[in-house]
Amino acid sequence: MISGRQALGSIDLALNKVHSGISDLEDSISETTERLLVLQRALGDDYRELAKIRVERLTGQDLLEQIDYAERQVLELLTDRDEAKRRLQQEIADAQALREQHEVERQHQAAQLEGAVDAVDEAEASTQARLDADPDYREQRERAEQAERKALHAAGKADRSEQELQDKGAAYRNDPLFVYLWKRNYGLPGYKAGGLTRWLDGKVAGFIGFADARANYTRLNEIPTRLREHAEHLRDLADIEFDSLRELDEQARTADGVPELEEHVTREQALLDQI
Repeated sequence: MISGRQALGSIDLALNKVHSGISDLEDSISETTERLLVLQRALGDDYRELAKIRVERLTGQDLLEQIDYAERQVLELLTDRDEAKRRLQQEIADAQALREQHEVERQHQAAQLEGAVDAVDEAEASTQARLDADPDYREQRERAEQAERKALHAAGKADRSEQELQDKGAAYRNDPLFVYLWKRNYGLPGYKAGGLTRWLDGKVAGFIGFADARANYTRLNEIPTRLREHAEHLRDLADIEFDSLRELDEQARTADGVPELEEHVTREQALLDQI
């Protein structure tokens, strides 16, 4: 595996090659453009000479002077264009030199940042090695891991119980007679009905064995709730144990100066971002 600095160096090398290729291509385009302009000027001169000869045969001296004046104006415009192009090329060269300077600064700062990151990694490794040799830390880590295992086991039981409710409870929920009596709270203190309705409900309850079915369905609903509450309680206990473990970690990191090293990394990163 290559380091971040090596990867960055590879990217920089590829970018420099691309910039070099672009520069060469721009030089080639510029040279070709100059040759084309020279040819166009020569062709223009030929056309002007030919035009003068034809005009001399057809008109007087005033028109020739106007043509000469127009030619001088064109030459002045071309001269101004060449000067503007020269200034632009100088600006491009200056910008390229500044980019290369910044690239050198960036590579240097990237090395500084990598050194700061390495210092944090070394300090973290040293701190962890010291904690691994600490009996109190190992004991707390074991308590936290054991609490985590219990919490996960309880959550799994709650999940299976809730799934069981969905699967086994379907038979009760799909029985219209059972649902009717269940919703009316038949057999419970909240059940209210007149004499005839009470008598008919009793017949239905006896016919489908509602008393046993209600007890089974009640138990089927209560078990997932109790298991979920138990799982959440164990999760809270596991979080407390891990908070204690995290506190030991933070105390050790602070004692070894890791936070200060991380702040140094942040400052070095900010300098690199600025470049």
